[in-house]
Amino acid sequence: MKPFYGLDFGTSNLSIAIQNGEGTQVLPIDGQNKTMPTVLYFGPSGGEPIVGQSAMLRYVADGMSGRFMQSLKSVLPNSGFTGTYLDRLGFADIEDLIAYILRDVRQRANEQVGMDIDRAVFGRPAEFSKDPEEETMAIERLMKAAKLAGFNEVELQLEPIAAAFHYEMSLDREEVVLVADLGGGTTDFTVTRLSPKRRRKRDRSKDILSTGGVYIGGDKFDSAVMEMKLLKYFGQDAEYNSWEKWMRFPSYLVRGIMQWQEIAFLKDTRTMRVLNDLVRYARTKEDKECAIRLLTLIDENLGFSLFQTIETAKRGLSTYDSDCIYFNQSAIKIVEPIFRNEFDEIIAFALEEYEQCVDQVLADAGVSNGRIDSVFLTGGSSLVPCVQSAFANRFGEDKLRRGDTFISVASGLASSQLLS
Repeated sequence: MKPFYGLDFGTSNLSIAIQNGEGTQVLPIDGQNKTMPTVLYFGPSGGEPIVGQSAMLRYVADGMSGRFMQSLKSVLPNSGFTGTYLDRLGFADIEDLIAYILRDVRQRANEQVGMDIDRAVFGRPAEFSKDPEEETMAIERLMKAAKLAGFNEVELQLEPIAAAFHYEMSLDREEVVLVADLGGGTTDFTVTRLSPKRRRKRDRSKDILSTGGVYIGGDKFDSAVMEMKLLKYFGQDAEYNSWEKWMRFPSYLVRGIMQWQEIAFLKDTRTMRVLNDLVRYARTKEDKECAIRLLTLIDENLGFSLFQTIETAKRGLSTYDSDCIYFNQSAIKIVEPIFRNEFDEIIAFALEEYEQCVDQVLADAGVSNGRIDSVFLTGGSSLVPCVQSAFANRFGEDKLRRGDTFISVASGLASSQLLS
């Protein structure tokens, strides 16, 4: 058979595996790492963009200037975002931006395997959008980006189904499995029948009993922590004098920093004027300090660094009962402890959404909790203890299966029969 890649283009990370007829192998794609941050950086001096960990390091080294882009996958169903202007490179469509990343990854993989491979099975979420038109547009954009990157033969496979195929390789008997792919941007669920015999079938559609998903992932966890723990440092409850009236800091500014990707868009002439007024007319000394932090965060584009500290603390809570969100740059110094039980309360909204989605996919599959033989958890958010506990409480700890958290989808895509 002709070799092909299984490519998991995730909201936060990317991984790639090769199928050469003798089995699958996940390739180290970012140095020795088998995952690569799905980020893109255009430096202030122009030139070709940088991707992955190198992009993150260069962005910080350049004083966070230039254009740093993350979570591009989440933009695919957004009809309001068609592209952006990139100085010397002109206007780039969203497909062009994603193609920069995919082209670089394809080149890296080809160099490792010593051949030019232009065939790939790409992962896609169970739903890009509830809107059928946006769903179609997202698929068309992803396919176009893949073609621009040099992939001439492309198939799409649902990411949770790919994760199921990865898990199936470890089975020696038939099981009805709930697969939960808990990623950075979305969470997808699939109920499917798996077995060693079924693995050899090309058409697995009858084995897939149901699929579903929600638009909640690790990025939403970070935004929720920002809202509940850090907005107080940036004027959540602060006031300033406006036309001889005490007014709260504008909510569009304070709440506009809850997603670091949006912070750069706040830096315009009008907003900077408002921020300087907040500093000048703040009601108290503490309110003025909040205004200075808010001004500094936006003016110096420190959102990425701040959210990295949130991410670090979040990961720490997967191991320890407490951690600390520590940030000390320019005029912003934050030392904010966070406890695991507190974090659990902050993301309780996500667990409720998961619960409702699981209810629906089980109902669609026509199975009860007891009919599920195992629950396969994958994706970065599956490492969160309270997420694991939610599935253990519902299905039983003995049914939980974990493994290859960040590469199971790519492995499953490469084991797919779609291009065999």
